[in-house]
Amino acid sequence: MPEYDIIINCTPVGTFPDIKSPIDGSKIMHKSTAIDMIYNPQKTKFLALAENKGCSTVNGVDLFIGQGLETLKKLYNLSIDYQEFKLLFNEK
Repeated sequence: MPEYDIIINCTPVGTFPDIKSPIDGSKIMHKSTAIDMIYNPQKTKFLALAENKGCSTVNGVDLFIGQGLETLKKLYNLSIDYQEFKLLFNEK
């Protein structure tokens, strides 16, 4: 795999209960950015490997919440505050 500043996992690999990484940790460059579209678990093996390399990481929680809020708006004309909803999501 060539060297990149950002690596994004857009596959289901790493979703609970199959918690493996989509790439080998040796392929992750030090101090790059790793983004995982997965939200369960919130810290995937891929993100844990990236954190161990000093990378910035982003999980799929924000994407999941944003999609849900947009769906509620379109289907039921409900407007829910993003920050309030995120607090509910993180209380689990």
